[in-house]
Amino acid sequence: MPNLSEYAVLMKEEWNRRLELDADFWMAEWPESPEAWTASGERDFHALVCEEMREKGAGVRVLEYGCGTGRLTQVAARYFGLVRGVDISDTAISNARSRLSSFTNVSLSTCDGTTLSGEASASYDLIFSYAVLNHLNSTVLASVLGEMVRVLEVGGRLSLHLYVGDYPKLPDSSDTHTVRGYSSDQLKEVFRKLGCAVPSLTPCSLPFDGDFEKCLKPTIVETSKVQSGTSYAPEELGVILEGNRDISPDSYIECNVLYDRFNRLVKQGETIRAVETARFLLTRETRMSHLVTIKHAIALLEQAHEYPVRK
Repeated sequence: MPNLSEYAVLMKEEWNRRLELDADFWMAEWPESPEAWTASGERDFHALVCEEMREKGAGVRVLEYGCGTGRLTQVAARYFGLVRGVDISDTAISNARSRLSSFTNVSLSTCDGTTLSGEASASYDLIFSYAVLNHLNSTVLASVLGEMVRVLEVGGRLSLHLYVGDYPKLPDSSDTHTVRGYSSDQLKEVFRKLGCAVPSLTPCSLPFDGDFEKCLKPTIVETSKVQSGTSYAPEELGVILEGNRDISPDSYIECNVLYDRFNRLVKQGETIRAVETARFLLTRETRMSHLVTIKHAIALLEQAHEYPVRK
């Protein structure tokens, strides 16, 4: 099991690689146009941040954890006076800076993925995060939640997208992509220990689904900080989140996502991007029969389209 710093290095490496392949695909489920990218940010921001909070306006200090390429950040910047976005991926932040260069009230920077060490305590009124925390292992999630509460002002609001339900297994602790889910009791206990109110859990819909959603439901988790000075070791809270569940060493959700992307690109005649996706898939897939199939598909595409072989 990697420690916090080892997992942080792994997260940065793997998410940079994913976004270098195609940032929009990983951040916004492949929007068809810039307008679709913006519209998807509007949709998800309004699902995540309640109207009451949005109406408080310019005086609200906001932090987005895992801002990615700025899809939700650009919406938040139109409501609030100060918006800060952090992400572990250098590639994501570079992309976001380019997209959001016209916003004077937005600041963006990388973070280490396990702490908010660059942020002062009690410096934000709202912290939100969408489709990020579900990728973290239990100990790292516990660390990030503790840091969010630390930098949140007493009375401030957390609005977080998580998966909630009773799922019997967790992916391996080194997995940086597969969705993890937690029971309502686990989340309530962790937030109680961190000095927060009992969270409200509101199911939400997503533009995609998966087999895991038969047991886990995408949920908006909202709570507020009621007291300061409460802290626990991430390992202690991680044990609560992990519970007595089995660890599944083999998870192919990321591979299945890549297979779908590959097939769509082939059908669209985008051979170069299809081959790039297949080559990336080779670095993720572990099933021997699948590896043979992928290599065969790459060879056929390169032969048919005279695509230059990259060593």
